[in-house]
Order: sequence, then C-alpha cells, then structure tokens
Amino acid sequence: VMVASMGDSKDQATLIKAAKILLEHHDGIQFCFIGDGPKKSEYLDLVSSLGLEKNVFFTGEVDNVEEYYKASNLSVLTSASWHGEGIPNVVMESMFCGIPVIATDNGGTKEILKDNVNGYIINNGDYRVLAQRILFLKNNNNIVKDFVANGKKLVQTKFSQTCMIQSLESILDDSYNDKTK
Repeated sequence: VMVASMGDSKDQATLIKAAKILLEHHDGIQFCFIGDGPKKSEYLDLVSSLGLEKNVFFTGEVDNVEEYYKASNLSVLTSASWHGEGIPNVVMESMFCGIPVIATDNGGTKEILKDNVNGYIINNGDYRVLAQRILFLKNNNNIVKDFVANGKKLVQTKFSQTCMIQSLESILDDSYNDKTK
C-alpha cells in the first residue's frame, strides 16, 4: 500500500515500475494506492501502458486508512527527489499498525525509519532496489517480524502522546526560562 497525495511531491511512478518487475515473476501481488491529486491520471495511464490493471488499484481518498494498513503486508512511501519530507505521518501510522515500511531517503524520514532496523530506506527513483526489497520481505517473514516489533517500539517510545506532550512542555519551559533571564 502507498498512502500519499498524487501531486508533484510524491512519486508513485517508482512503485508502479517496481510492481511491473515484481509481477513478471509473482503475479499474485496486489498494489493499492490511496490518495488523489493532479497526477492520478498520469499514474493510471502508466499502469495501463504497463498492463498492470489486474494487480494495481487506486482507491482515491478514504476515511478508513487504518483498515488498509492492517490489510496490507507492506507500506511504501516514495517522494520526489527535491521534496524535503518532514517526519512522514504515513511511516508512523504504518509502524503503529504493524506493517514494515520502505521509503525514499527524503528529509526527516530517517528520524523515524532506521534502515535495516525497522524498515528500508532506498534512493529516490530506484524502482529496481524497491522491487528487490519488496521481494526480500515477501520471502523473509523473520525480518518482517523484527521490523514490525522495532517500528512499534520506536513509535510507542518516541512518538506517543505522553512523549509529545513532555517534549512540548520542555520546549515551552526552555523558552520561558530564556525570556526570564
């Protein structure tokens, strides 16, 4: 599954090209794209030109993203090379729902996704490596279990509501103390 807007800052084409490679040898895999935007028709055309309509689906925007995560085996986030991602919510949501993540190396992605610890980080546009990583995870359930456990632990220890409130309080305290000096 890939949950992302379909505009210039994301790169669904990389996952679609990886799907083409994977489906040449593993026709049972399905790819779900959740989101909408100005580039959706371009991605639909790419899927059609590659003959992937049987295995690649576009849902548009949905209100039940969590259900899609939980029904998926993997979450992918590929962004445009120039896009300075913050800490992507999609990565945290995926980890919280118990699925491994593969994402491109953009901005703050590395703050939550640790390569080969709780997922994989790939270079922008590298659909061949993306296909290799997807296939590796498909065939290595023990690695998937480790990624899931490590991802959940990171989200719960660094991004829980309690941690976020404590961090905000610390920032506010520091700011107040700086002003009173």
